[in-house]
Order: sequence, then C-alpha cells, then structure tokens
Amino acid sequence: MNEDLIKKIFPTKEMQEDFLTYEKLNEADRDKFMAEKQEQFAQEPADIHKRRVEDAIKAGENTVEELQELFILKQVQNVSPFISLSEISKTYFGKSRGWLSQRLHENKVRGRRVSLKPEEINILKSALLDISDKLKHTAMQLDFS
Repeated sequence: MNEDLIKKIFPTKEMQEDFLTYEKLNEADRDKFMAEKQEQFAQEPADIHKRRVEDAIKAGENTVEELQELFILKQVQNVSPFISLSEISKTYFGKSRGWLSQRLHENKVRGRRVSLKPEEINILKSALLDISDKLKHTAMQLDFS
C-alpha cells in the first residue's frame, strides 16, 4: 500500500506506524502483535480509549470512502475507451478538459488530492445515462437500405 493511501486511511501517525509494522509480520507474529495491542488498549484510561475508538471508526470510514472511489474509477474505466472524459467534463460539469480525469484518478491539484463529491458522482451518472440514451437513439435511427 502506498504512503499517500496509508495517510488517507489511517488518521493518526500511531495507526499508520502500527499498520506498517503489522503488514511486515508473518501470521504468528501478527497474532502476537494483536494480542499485545489488545492488552495495551485494555489498560488505557477511558478518555484515551474513547479517542482510539473514534480514530478506528474514522479509519473504517476512510477505508469505505477509498473503496467507493476505486470502485467508481474501475466502473468508468470499462467504458472510458468509448467515451470522451474531457467532453463529459466540459459538457456536463462545465469544467476544464482534464478536470474529470483528475478527480477519477485522485490526482494532486494545488498540493491536495482531489476526488469526486457525492453530488458530482450523481452528475456523472446522469451524464453516462444521457450518453447511453443518445447512443441508443442514434443506433435505432441507422438505416442501411
């Protein structure tokens, strides 16, 4: 897993370091590592434990968000050879030619990683459905006689 993704998913430095440590361990050592962590957590004061739980929930939410974004990219990649993402960006979003591609690939723009917001995903869905309707209409009108 790359460093940017680790930072995006795990909200604290401690969680990032624990993940990197865990990732390098074999199965038996992973079990030992987790047992040690559970013992450590059980001995923590309530306020620290509460913060740790909140951080774990945030990490879970970040993971779900990342998976959704990867899923969207994978779905769009199935049709991207047949459509113009730059034209969709201009026509349906009113943005520059590269805007949609930057968000689908989560590029860095002005130093921060960009992605599609939920309302932009809905616009993309509508755009693809509109293009689908136009293609169907055009195909139905073709006449070879």
